[in-house]
Amino acid sequence: MNSRVTGIVSLTCFILTMIWLILYISMTQDMGEFTTLFELLTALASPGWMYYAQYSIVSLGTVCVVVLFSGVNHISRQYQPTTAAVAQPFVPFYATLALLVYLSQITLVPQLLEIPDHYQDGTYANTVLMLSLQLWPSSALAFFNMLAYAFLAVPSLVYGGIFLRYIPTLHWGGMLLILNGIACLIGFLGHILHLEWLAAGTLLGGVFFALATLVLGIILLRTDKNMADNHHTIP
Repeated sequence: MNSRVTGIVSLTCFILTMIWLILYISMTQDMGEFTTLFELLTALASPGWMYYAQYSIVSLGTVCVVVLFSGVNHISRQYQPTTAAVAQPFVPFYATLALLVYLSQITLVPQLLEIPDHYQDGTYANTVLMLSLQLWPSSALAFFNMLAYAFLAVPSLVYGGIFLRYIPTLHWGGMLLILNGIACLIGFLGHILHLEWLAAGTLLGGVFFALATLVLGIILLRTDKNMADNHHTIP
């Protein structure tokens, strides 16, 4: 994948991320605050188009991120092949977990919400919903979602570091990738420790990632030739 194609994919990721952020913020504002599972289930009684749209967009965005990191890996391995090779396996782990979470929200969850007794504590539907709702902080899929971004933090830190150190034109993009990685790891730690203000680091990481894709996309599209055409491989 040459640099211009990677740039196009990067800008596509930026657009999808921004659309998702707008939909997510709008959806959560419409739902209002909830402190109990019953309140969340009540809010989801009629999910609305934004619920389905934002999970569909973020699923598509996940696939886009995988393609983007393939291009980023292609650029990075020209400078640090061994380090880049270590980082790349974390991407499919991220994608698998993220797609499991997002697609289940628009396939499994709506069917569970249609079961008449899903509001009643202790019922099968209620128990599965408690584990399956990504919007419920203590659910299993909420944990998997945070874990997915913790996995993505590794290649973000590695590739960001390579860009920052070896590729001057991608300096700012690399710095933003590093900030994304740090924020996502902090968010995962906050989720484990049940500290909401710290867990918000993952959302902040999404903002850093969106900015990184914008910066990288613009720079790579302005690159006249493949980044790999002029490099210095570092063992």
